[in-house]
Amino acid sequence: MGVFVLIKNDIKFNENSLHAVSKKKNLNFYLKDNFSVYTLHLFSNQKKKSNHFSNKKDAIYSVGTLIYKNQSYDDALKLYLNDFKNDCVTEDEIYGDFILIIKQNNVITIIREKCQSSKIFNLNNNVISNSFSTILFSSKQKFSINKQSVKENVLLGYILSPKTIVNEINEIQNKNNFENINFENFRNKNLSQVLNKKQYNEKEAIENIVELLNRQYDSIAKAFNNKRVDIGLSGGYDSRLNLILANHKMQIHPHSHYKERYDKDLEIAQQLCKSLDLDLNTKEIKPFINIKESDELEKALEDTFYYYDGRVALNTGFFNEIYSSKYREYITTNTELTLTGFGGEIFRNYSYQPKGKLSINFWIKNFVFSYYNYSAIKRTKENKEFLEIVQKDILEKLGIGNEKKISFATRRYYFSDIWTPMTYSVKSFAENQMSYFISPFISDTIKKSSYKMNDVIENDWNFQGKIINKLSPELAKIDSSYNFTFDDNPKLFEVKKKIMNSKYLLVLKNFLQKRRFEKNVKNNKQYDNEHFEEILSHVIEYLDGIKITYIKSSINWYYNVLSVALIIKKTKEHNVRIEELNN
Repeated sequence: MGVFVLIKNDIKFNENSLHAVSKKKNLNFYLKDNFSVYTLHLFSNQKKKSNHFSNKKDAIYSVGTLIYKNQSYDDALKLYLNDFKNDCVTEDEIYGDFILIIKQNNVITIIREKCQSSKIFNLNNNVISNSFSTILFSSKQKFSINKQSVKENVLLGYILSPKTIVNEINEIQNKNNFENINFENFRNKNLSQVLNKKQYNEKEAIENIVELLNRQYDSIAKAFNNKRVDIGLSGGYDSRLNLILANHKMQIHPHSHYKERYDKDLEIAQQLCKSLDLDLNTKEIKPFINIKESDELEKALEDTFYYYDGRVALNTGFFNEIYSSKYREYITTNTELTLTGFGGEIFRNYSYQPKGKLSINFWIKNFVFSYYNYSAIKRTKENKEFLEIVQKDILEKLGIGNEKKISFATRRYYFSDIWTPMTYSVKSFAENQMSYFISPFISDTIKKSSYKMNDVIENDWNFQGKIINKLSPELAKIDSSYNFTFDDNPKLFEVKKKIMNSKYLLVLKNFLQKRRFEKNVKNNKQYDNEHFEEILSHVIEYLDGIKITYIKSSINWYYNVLSVALIIKKTKEHNVRIEELNN
C-alpha cells in the first residue's frame, strides 16, 4: 500500500526516523510536497513508484490499489482527479483497497474505499498516517499502553477501533475536524437501510452475486491487461471461488505452501491446477516456533513486525513465515497483482450462527468471543468493566442502543462491516506494500448485495459451494479440506449443519471445545521457548484475571498473543530511547 504521513508544518517531527522506518518496510521511493498547513511525505516501493499525478493547480496521491473505469493505475489516478474536480465520480466503477489524497486550492481531501478496510491513524490532530508504526517510531514523544486494547486484541483477536494498542494514537473513523482536511467514506453506515432489504430467493441470490463478481473481475482484468496475477490456493471455499472467477480472464499464476509434513491443502491445490492445466508455485515454510537460532529468529521477527506495521489481528500475526515480506517477495517475484479470497465467509454462515434472534449477552459470549476465550476470563471486577466496555463499543457500532436481542441479519452485518475491516485490513495494508493487492469479495457492491441473501444463507453453510458449482461443476467435484466436494452436500454434513446451527446444543459443543483446549495445554509444552517466554512476559502485566495457560492451548492464539507482546516490547524500547534523548 505504501505509506503517507501528513505532518502539521509547525510540529517538530523526526524526519530521519520517517525514512528509517520506511527503509525497514522496504519502501525506498520518497516524495515530499508542501501544502498550506501540512507537509506530505509519501513512501512507496519498486513496483509502485508511480503513485501520484499533478497539474498546475491540483494533485492526487495514492497508496494502495485503485481501479477506476477499467483503467490501469496511472490512468485511473488522472481520470479520478478529473472526475473529482467536476463532481462526477462514478462510484460503481471503483474497485480496490486504497487511500487517495487530493490537493485542490490548498484544501486536502482524503478518500478511502467504501468498504473502509484502509485505516488512517491520528496523533494529537497534528500527524495523520495510514501507518501506525511510522507514527509510533518517528515521534519524539513517549507512549502509554492501552490495557483495554491489549485485552481486546488477546481475547477477541482484534481491537475495537478507534482504539489502538497505545492511548495517544487513534484511528480516524468519522469526518473529524481537521484544519484544511476533508474526509470521504469516514462515516458509519445506516444499519436500518442496510438490513431492510427485500430478500432474494436462492436462484436470485446466486445469479446476482455471480453477475456482480464477474463484472468486478472483468474490470480488474481490463485494468491489469496482460499482467501476471498471483492467487493463493488452499482446500477451502474462498480460494477456489477466487480461482474460478479469475481463470480465463487473466494470466493466473497460483501458489501454495506446505510444512514439513503431509498437507492436504497442497494436494487439493495441485489437483485444481492440474484440472486447469496451470503450474503451481510451491514453497516450504518454516513456522517461527521451529527456528532455533536466536539471530535468525530476531531477523525474521523484525521483518514481519514492520511488514505488518506493528499491528495484529487473529491469523495475521508475526510468528509465521507466510506473514513476512520475504515470503511475499518470493511469491510475487514474477507477478504484479495478487487476488485474494479474503472475506469469502460473507457468502456462507461461517460460524454456524443460529437463526432468529439471540440475546446480546449470549451472542457476545459465544460468537464475538469464542467460548474458549470467554472462559479464560476470571470473574473479577476489572474484567466485568472490560466486558461492559466491549459490549458498549459493539452496540454503538451497530447503532442498536440498549436492545436485549440481536437478529441474524445484524450479526452478519457485524461480521462483514465491522469485524472484517478490523481484521483483514491488517493483511491488506501489509500486502499492498509489496505489490498490487485486491480483495474482491469485500468490495462495497458485493457486501451490499450479500445483505439481500440473509434468508438464503441463514441455514445454508454451503451456499458458497453452490456458487462454485454453478460457475465450474468440474472444479466443484474436487475434494476440499472439509472432506466433501462442493457439488453436493453429504447427508452426514446436513445433519452436522443442523446440530451446529442449534443454539440449544451450543452449550454442549462449547463444553467439549473447552475440554479439548484444556487437554492441549498439557500437550503443547513444545511451545515453551526461552526467547518466546521473554517476549510473552511483556504482555502478562496487562492480562490480570486472564488464564494465561489457555493461550498456549492453541497455536494460532499463542502466535496472536506473542505478536501483541512484541508490539508492547517495541513500544517500551521506543520510550526508553526517547527518555535517553531527553536526558
